[in-house]
Amino acid sequence: MLYDTGLLRTFVAVCEQGSFTKAAREVNLTQSAVSLHVKRLEDQVGSRLIVRNMRGVRLTEQGEVLLSYARRILALYKEAEQRLGRDSEGLVRIGVPEYFDLHTLSSLLGQFSARYPAVRLQIELGIGPDISALLDEGELDLVIVSNEIREGDGVPLCRERRVWAAGRAMQLDPEEPAPLALYPPFCRWRQLALEELDRAGRPWKLVIQSAGRPESWQPSTRGSRSRSFRSSTCRARSKRSARLKPCRHSPTLNSCCDGAATARRRRTISPR
Repeated sequence: MLYDTGLLRTFVAVCEQGSFTKAAREVNLTQSAVSLHVKRLEDQVGSRLIVRNMRGVRLTEQGEVLLSYARRILALYKEAEQRLGRDSEGLVRIGVPEYFDLHTLSSLLGQFSARYPAVRLQIELGIGPDISALLDEGELDLVIVSNEIREGDGVPLCRERRVWAAGRAMQLDPEEPAPLALYPPFCRWRQLALEELDRAGRPWKLVIQSAGRPESWQPSTRGSRSRSFRSSTCRARSKRSARLKPCRHSPTLNSCCDGAATARRRRTISPR
C-alpha cells in the first residue's frame, strides 16, 4: 500500500495540533477538507485512526502506529526533495573524448571551479559518437568532439593534423599488412584511417579494438602495432613517456587528413 503524502501530512498536523480546526490552518485547507483527508486515509488503512472527544482528538492504537511511520515517511520525503534539489542546482554536464589530454583537461576544470565555485561540473568521458549522442539525447549540456573540417555544428576550437603513430622500436615492413589498433567500427577516425589505407592500396590487419581511454593503447608502444592520433596527442604522450613517434616507415602511412575540435552545446544551457 502506497500512502498519499498529502494525506499523511494532514494526519500528522491533526495529531500534533490536537484539533481539526488548527490542523486546517496548518496545512492551508478547510476543516471539511481535513476531515475528508483523514477519512480517505482511514479507508486506505482499513482502520479507525482518530477519535474525536470533548478534549479534542485521540489516536487509536492503529493511529499511533501510523503516526510514527507517517513522520518518518514525511521526513524522508523532505530529505530526498532537498537533496535532489541541491544536487541539481548549478550543475553543468560536460562530455569529453577520452583521447583528449586528460592532464590539460584536469587543469582547466580546476581553473573553472576556482573561478565559479557555485557551479558543479559533471564530466562524462567516452568516444566521440557516444558523447555526441548523449548531447542529442539531452543527457549532457556541453561536449567537445572531433569533426571533419566544415562538418557538423558547434564552435570550432582548433584545427590539427592527424598522424599515424607507433612505438619507437617498431619496424614497419611495407610488404606486410599494417598491424592496427583501432576504435570501434562506428568511430569516424577508424573509418578515415581505413579509407586512407585502402586508397593507398596498403593491406592491414586489426590487432586491437578498444573503446577505452588512451592508456588502454599502451601495448602499441612496444612496437607491434600502429594507430592514428591527433598530432598534439602524439607530442603530449611523447613528452610523458617518450614512447610514441609519428610512423614514417612507409610513405603510404605518412598523411592523414586534418580534423577539428569542436564545442557543441544544447540550445539552452542553464545550471540545473
